[in-house]
Amino acid sequence: MLFNSYYFIFVFLPISFALYHLAKQNKSFKVAKFFLLLSSWYFYAYLEPKYLILLIVSILFNYKLAKLLLKNKNPNILFIGVGAHLLTLVYFKYFNFFIDTIQQISGLSISSSNIVLPLAISFFTFQQIAYLVDVYQNKVHSQNLLDYSLFVSFFAQLIAGPIVHHKDIIPQFALSRSFSWLKIQSALIFFSIGLFKKVIVADTLAQFVDPAFLAASQSYPITFVESWGAVCAYSLQIYFDFSAYSDMAVGLALLFQIDLIHNFNRPYQATNIKEFWRRWHISLSLFLKNYLYIPLGGNRISRFRTKLNLIITMGLGGLWHGSQWTFVLWGLLHGLYLLIYESIFRVTTIKIPRLFATIFTFFLVSIAWVLFRSPDLHTAITMYQGLFTLNGIELDYRSIEAFSLHYPLIQARNTPLPYFSFYQMYCLIVLLFVLYFCPCTKDIVDYIKIQEKPLLWSILISILFVFSIVCLEQQHQFIYFRF
Repeated sequence: MLFNSYYFIFVFLPISFALYHLAKQNKSFKVAKFFLLLSSWYFYAYLEPKYLILLIVSILFNYKLAKLLLKNKNPNILFIGVGAHLLTLVYFKYFNFFIDTIQQISGLSISSSNIVLPLAISFFTFQQIAYLVDVYQNKVHSQNLLDYSLFVSFFAQLIAGPIVHHKDIIPQFALSRSFSWLKIQSALIFFSIGLFKKVIVADTLAQFVDPAFLAASQSYPITFVESWGAVCAYSLQIYFDFSAYSDMAVGLALLFQIDLIHNFNRPYQATNIKEFWRRWHISLSLFLKNYLYIPLGGNRISRFRTKLNLIITMGLGGLWHGSQWTFVLWGLLHGLYLLIYESIFRVTTIKIPRLFATIFTFFLVSIAWVLFRSPDLHTAITMYQGLFTLNGIELDYRSIEAFSLHYPLIQARNTPLPYFSFYQMYCLIVLLFVLYFCPCTKDIVDYIKIQEKPLLWSILISILFVFSIVCLEQQHQFIYFRF
């Protein structure tokens, strides 16, 4: 079930909201949580019912192991739990990837299996591994099956995060919070802005991005302007798409009086690659740091081990996103960026102007997004050839006459690409300025909350919501749904 669907917005959500709060109003807090758990399981089973069994078995298995660890801090129990979760993840997500890689290297003919990737398996696997580790490290002292099941299954963050931590969520289930209209107001603002970002901005950008990468995958020579237009558009698309999901998730959680971590903090305002990762997909960055980089030794052993740990962490972070070498290379490229940044940072005190540093960081991140978006290395190489002018520039002569909004910048050249007009280029530039100068959704919500007469803002948010609903003809999946 998609957040950006009529059924979710006008059927599932109102019923879930009503049942939960009616039970809470009657002081039936366990019943309210049980209704929310059933709603979350229905949400998960809506598209692929059979994998609900996998989710429930995974929850019960982890809960039982955690119960054993609470009594006996035996590292073998932790090893069994983490190993079982990783093996499950490897089977569903990476089995065919390994088989295909072996075939390419050895030339052997090995039949692959028709394995369907269960929704959200990467997210709930990481959450449960983190929980087991924390139990082993005495960070959890008691547990409750209903609260734990809801912690893993809560539909607002189940499919694409944020990757929530038990200490931030489970205590909230125990609180008998009274109904707060202020939280409801904030929830509706978060959800409306997120819906607008997804339906109006991200899905519109996809109309240019998708044909460009499709053309590259079919070996059409993508020119300099076409490739840069597509790459910049994708850099914007993935931000607006993923941050839209995160905004909507935060809003949905607030409807049930639950606070989630904010996953984005204006990442394209970062002045270096290290700062970018402090602002982008914050919950994943924290998980990789706390449960992979630091256990590997972090920066405590030697300079060489620090670099190796960083590369391993980023490479595995890339692999977590998907079973393709392009994801691994994307992670390794970011690891290389971080190594170069750390090396330069250690030996120089030169201050780079903030605007230039921000533009350069955006350039590096966009270069890496090519690998992330490409379905294979061939597509990525074709796009890189265009980015670095190996396929030519080929501006349409009509565009050179005058910078008119009505003339195309790119000549069709018998490719499946749409015209890329100066109007579209202006739109990309405007969106970049919006990302650089405008506050994030959380800041907007905080600002509206302190207004004495927020009527104007209420009208504006209502217009965004209605406009998004009217344009909600086709429901496009969020990019991170496939991870």
